[in-house]
Amino acid sequence: MSNEEKMRMLAGTMSYRNIALELGLSYHQVYSYMKKHGLAGKAGHGIARKQFAPKLNLLEDVGSGIYYINNVTRNITYFGYSDDVHCRMNGHLTKLQNGTHKNRQMQKHWGANDEFDIGVAIQGHCPHLEQIIISLNPSVYNVNKEYLSYEGAREHTERFKRNICHTDSCWIWTGSPDKDGYGTFTWREDGAVKKALVHRLQYYLTYGPIPSGMIVRHKCHHKMCVNPDHLELGTNKQNANDGHANHGRPKKFADWELELLIKRGLTNSEIARKLGVSPSTITHRRKKCMI
Repeated sequence: MSNEEKMRMLAGTMSYRNIALELGLSYHQVYSYMKKHGLAGKAGHGIARKQFAPKLNLLEDVGSGIYYINNVTRNITYFGYSDDVHCRMNGHLTKLQNGTHKNRQMQKHWGANDEFDIGVAIQGHCPHLEQIIISLNPSVYNVNKEYLSYEGAREHTERFKRNICHTDSCWIWTGSPDKDGYGTFTWREDGAVKKALVHRLQYYLTYGPIPSGMIVRHKCHHKMCVNPDHLELGTNKQNANDGHANHGRPKKFADWELELLIKRGLTNSEIARKLGVSPSTITHRRKKCMI
């Protein structure tokens, strides 16, 4: 059955936006076809946010935590984490109402006639959130697919470990960095080449999946470090605050890091890229330390 036939069949039963989500089309494609052929969509196929207003107001002072939106009718629960639960929840409900939520599975399974419940499962920041969320409800499907794809890297852990130089503090990745100075690791899986940032991969291999909406941060502020003790979960907001706190300060690196990279035969420019500093900084440090 063609998309045009499917749109004719769905006309009057779903909103234009939900028809677009159902068929994998853009809203403009559906709108143009429907208007051209005089077909109408069903109004109000989103969530009526007014049913959430009382509980949404109770979340204003929650701050950070694991929140949930539960479809009681279909027994499906969406879990997520945010530094500002009220703001994030309000955003979810607004997008679901308008039929514009980027989580297509969530949008597809949320209907106007269903009964919903919202709230906070755990208030405050919690480590290893994915395991906590899964334990709360086995039907959870808000899983970060990017990090699940790291599972295939377990077969290449020996090669992964060979690229790590252990010191008393940081474990330095000696492989290739990306344009931002973070280490990268590639492997082949099912005929395709997979690639991951090494600090994220190390966290996954050591602690387990990384929750949606969370990133892996360096407590030591060394981009090439993969010491699990130096890695922690955080949010983009926390990362941005770290960046503002260090704004204008020279990036620090130890003499042993410089010596290690020099022994590997890297040029000043290559070393500068790995350490996230300018080549002139490397030149100055080498002259100062006579290395």
